[in-house]
Amino acid sequence: MKSKIISIMFSLLIVTSIYINLTLADSRVPDKLPIVKVPPRGSAKLGENYTIEVTLTNPNEKDRVDIWKCWVEIEIDKIPEEYIEIIDGTKEITNFGSGEEIKLELIIRFKDNAPEGEYVIPIKVTGKWIACSGGCTPFQPQYKETKVSLTILKPMIIVYYLKNDYSIVENDYSIRGGGELEIPFSIKNVGTGTAFNISIKYDVDDELLANLESPEIPNELDASEIINEKLYLNTENMDYGDYSLTIRVEYFDLRNEKKPPFEKECSIHVLGPSEEEINQEKLNKAAAAERDAAILLSKDEFDSALEKYKEAKTLYEEVGITTKVSDMDSKINLVEETIQKIPRDTEKADQAFQDGEQEMNNGDYSEALEKMKDAKALYTSLFNLTKDNETYKNLYENKISDCEEKIQYLEEKINEEEDDTEVVELKTVFIAAIVLLLGALVFGIILIRRE
Repeated sequence: MKSKIISIMFSLLIVTSIYINLTLADSRVPDKLPIVKVPPRGSAKLGENYTIEVTLTNPNEKDRVDIWKCWVEIEIDKIPEEYIEIIDGTKEITNFGSGEEIKLELIIRFKDNAPEGEYVIPIKVTGKWIACSGGCTPFQPQYKETKVSLTILKPMIIVYYLKNDYSIVENDYSIRGGGELEIPFSIKNVGTGTAFNISIKYDVDDELLANLESPEIPNELDASEIINEKLYLNTENMDYGDYSLTIRVEYFDLRNEKKPPFEKECSIHVLGPSEEEINQEKLNKAAAAERDAAILLSKDEFDSALEKYKEAKTLYEEVGITTKVSDMDSKINLVEETIQKIPRDTEKADQAFQDGEQEMNNGDYSEALEKMKDAKALYTSLFNLTKDNETYKNLYENKISDCEEKIQYLEEKINEEEDDTEVVELKTVFIAAIVLLLGALVFGIILIRRE
């Protein structure tokens, strides 16, 4: 009986406790709103999403009051919509337990036309309690704001010329005419943003531009990125002198706004040959002229050979090689003597031939024969001197042939004269012998008679 009484009393105690708790719960009014934290300020870049992190905490842990629903949103009507695009501007939370902490992310993006500067982003937090008298009622809204500084990334292109190892800045180049000049250069983006639609132009003289080979340049260049390239200038057909070359780079920023172009100038000197190179070229030309003269001389082209020897002599004089100058003088004299000898000896030979013909016509065959032999000797000498020249060769061959014909004729005539003379002499001797014989006979007869 006693135990039953204790059990009944314990049950009553539990029921009473539950009733009291329910009564107290109905009578509690939450006095702690959610704690809202947002970053006081941040930095955004044009063209990129910017995230605003919102931290919510339900501080009613002791009272065990849950939040049935909670909304976090950007107050759209209080931001400049012409500059800001809301990517994710509202977040909803359900059954936000007492003592719980939740992090939410709201996302915005600045439009391309947004000016650089600081923007205020207002945030509103609203919701409804779970345990509240008379049902779930909304709690008082809370307002927060965060400041965002918009940074506009701007490209800035610079150009500088370099030496071949890309390590030393240069702006003055020299090259001997006829060679190919390498002009290394770098294009660097020293700004904070990407450069778009890059184009490169070269402001130079038409003659220089026609001989300039330029590389392909990428269309975009990120911040801090650098391009190393080379220009090639062929000076083979260029005049000696000083030239100016300007590289001009044009580009645009993220908003497709054209930025001020960057220009960089350098000087190019196309040099003539050095004194050493000039002298070597003259020596080469002199040696070539000397070789040509020897070839022409071997063909008995004396006039052309003489001009080549004179050309070689002049070049050797300009270089100052006296030994070769003396050598050329000797060869020039020899050729000049040969050139003078040909008409002179030809004239002598022709005269001897004519004199021989005259003597022959006069019947003085012996004298004519000597003249013809003299003419043949001169023609033979001239033939041997000029036999490599077809014109001279044919001329003197014919002359020698004419002389030989005349010589043969004269020798025959002389032989005939000698035969006639011998007959006359024999006749004279015979007559003289007869006369002597007759004289001796008469003398003998006289002596006989005297006796």
